[in-house]
Amino acid sequence: MRPVRDRVELSGLRRALLARGTVALPLGPLAEPQAVDLVAGLVGAQVGPGLRRLAATAGGNPMFIHELVDAQRHEQCIRVARGVAELADGDAAVVAPTSLAGAVDIRLRWLGPETRSLLRWAALLGTEFAAVDLATMAGRPATEVVTLLEQAVAGGLVVESGVRLAFRHPLFRQALYDAIPADERAALHRRAARSLADAGSPADRVAPQLLASAPPVEDWVRTWLGGTLPALALRAPTLAAELTERALDGMTADDPRREQLVATLVTVLRLLARYDDVERVARPLLAAATDPACAGQTAWALAFALAAAGRSAEGVEVAEDALRRWPAIVPWAARLRALLALLVRETLHRSDPAVSIAEQAVAEGERIGDRFAVAFGLHVLAFTEASTSAALAHLDRALIAVGDFLEGADLRLLLYSNKMTLLMVLGRPAEAEQALGEALVLAERAGTARLLTIRSKAANINYCHGRWDDALVEIEIALELLEDRPINTYEPVRIHGLAALIAAHRGDRAAFDSHVAVLDRLPPERWSRLDDEIRLARALVAERAGRIGDALAGLATVVSSGQDDAVDRRHVYFLPTVVRLALAAGRQDLARRATMLCDRAIERDDGLIAAAAACRCRGLLDADPARLREAVDRYRAIGDVPDVAGSLEDLAVVYGQRGEVQAARAAYAEAVEVFQALGANTDLVRARSRVRPYGIGGGPRGRLTRPVSGWYALTPTERKVAALVADGLSNPDIAAALFLSRRTVQSHVSHILAKLKVRSRGEIAQEAARHPFTAEVG
Repeated sequence: MRPVRDRVELSGLRRALLARGTVALPLGPLAEPQAVDLVAGLVGAQVGPGLRRLAATAGGNPMFIHELVDAQRHEQCIRVARGVAELADGDAAVVAPTSLAGAVDIRLRWLGPETRSLLRWAALLGTEFAAVDLATMAGRPATEVVTLLEQAVAGGLVVESGVRLAFRHPLFRQALYDAIPADERAALHRRAARSLADAGSPADRVAPQLLASAPPVEDWVRTWLGGTLPALALRAPTLAAELTERALDGMTADDPRREQLVATLVTVLRLLARYDDVERVARPLLAAATDPACAGQTAWALAFALAAAGRSAEGVEVAEDALRRWPAIVPWAARLRALLALLVRETLHRSDPAVSIAEQAVAEGERIGDRFAVAFGLHVLAFTEASTSAALAHLDRALIAVGDFLEGADLRLLLYSNKMTLLMVLGRPAEAEQALGEALVLAERAGTARLLTIRSKAANINYCHGRWDDALVEIEIALELLEDRPINTYEPVRIHGLAALIAAHRGDRAAFDSHVAVLDRLPPERWSRLDDEIRLARALVAERAGRIGDALAGLATVVSSGQDDAVDRRHVYFLPTVVRLALAAGRQDLARRATMLCDRAIERDDGLIAAAAACRCRGLLDADPARLREAVDRYRAIGDVPDVAGSLEDLAVVYGQRGEVQAARAAYAEAVEVFQALGANTDLVRARSRVRPYGIGGGPRGRLTRPVSGWYALTPTERKVAALVADGLSNPDIAAALFLSRRTVQSHVSHILAKLKVRSRGEIAQEAARHPFTAEVG
């Protein structure tokens, strides 16, 4: 039975049966993994993103999944018959089966006509909705709406979702929505938008109604946008871009509202990293601009977009031209100078002119009280510092300056991203983790392309701390973002490169080849930045295949080029690998040069990563166990787990060379323990090979693999999440307890359900109770 209060006879039957000892079996929805498995079985193919979205719309209802798959097959046959490309796993809209409408009608039959009418209004708001918005749209008193919604809840059509309400199944909402004639739907959306706007509802609730209404855009919308677009752009940039582009269509060139709308659109397109569109829209506006403020805003966004697209020299031209035409415009002159400082540094590869311009921007920003200009100028000054501590001080000042005002959200994320990197270099992992947690919350709320950058940073931090499975979860989320979002040109290199590096360490050649294949298809210019991970990954694979020369060649280019007194901060961490490979290849000259560069790095930089790397390089070059033991201690203090293991391996080899077999065995055993915990099969093979000449060895010879299902298939973080699920915590509460984002927790819960082959959080709790020791947090 369904819990519908009007069916008195069923309620009576249920009470009678329960009184006689009958057991009630609640039928909950399928969990996501089970729903995906069902779709895969029905279509007889692997489930990709399109079919996964299809499974999600059914809300875990097996009947609905069957109906949806049948409807998709029918639609596919029609498309093929018409000569349209076959629908396999694409992005086409979900086709609702006609039988579903009948099922919903049966449910609605038990509700009153007023409740049915209200639910059709609710369907206009989406799968989730707020009762206050529904009352505004329907023109009914809030108390009356609440009473009617109670009937819908009792009928099993609507459920509570936090402080909001939601259709129990997304397909309920879709069936109700599809039942409204298209022309009537457009008119209702238009009416709803006006009602919400007049009531002062937030812009991100009004905008979806406007987008769903039919063109042309009414004139009141353009006036409304003029007052709300800046806030909408920062809270829901995708909505803002679509709505603004529609509003501009048909707007006359002499409309006084047009220039500001176009300038804001350029900013929104920049936040979404749609850099080609930024240039397409910005260039004509700059050529004909009459409002200096609009021109300054547009020039800033265009110059930034050109730099992000690898065209910094053109960005310099845009910024300088704007400053010549509007030298005193507030606040954009100060902001343009701050951006110009960054572009000059990237173009000339020199710090002196950039420092002068950035300091001028900071001073001007402080004089006019513009927090954005001050923060961006300090951000540039951080890039010009050789000392990591000095750079971090600039970023901390910048974060204080930018504060939490809405316009600075994207800049704050940029500052957090760079701060995390510096904290890791300085060997302050706890602070880096805290900054990461704050950045993820902000990034998920902002909804811009910067979320991808923060996810990538999270993966890197987890990698350094030896949480490789957690790093792969972040990579999985980042790869989903890559499907939908245009991003900075180097982001795919960072994400696929780190995934390839983990695969190379673990000896997973299929995963390595898959990620490398993606990178090989990228244009060459995308490889100019942040490609260290893929360099190391290729070197590991080549070394394991016995091609030491090839392994060394991919890394040695960084060492053999450049000046003797300079090495990029980001290259320091792989210099010990260069020394190890160079010594194995008989290239003492290259080993000495790499060590010298590392020594020079710590003369200019106080980062602990550089100091640890220098100890390791010198210990390898001089076969000095004391320096290598110091490197182990430094890496351990930093929390750099992979390099702790690598340094222990090096220490075992040097002890072996000196005939100190007992000490060599102890260091080797420590290294093996860490490599085993990481699942680093490639490193285990290499370590065993390096110490074998000294009569040292042992440890596992087969491939280390974790079970694919069951409790022991869970990663350490997944066990912590499972324990908190067992304690009854919600995903947001778990995220707060573990300093993770809600999206990360959602991914962990999904993986736990799949590995345990269970369908609900209750079953997770039952499984956790069977493993009380391993389920404990911490």
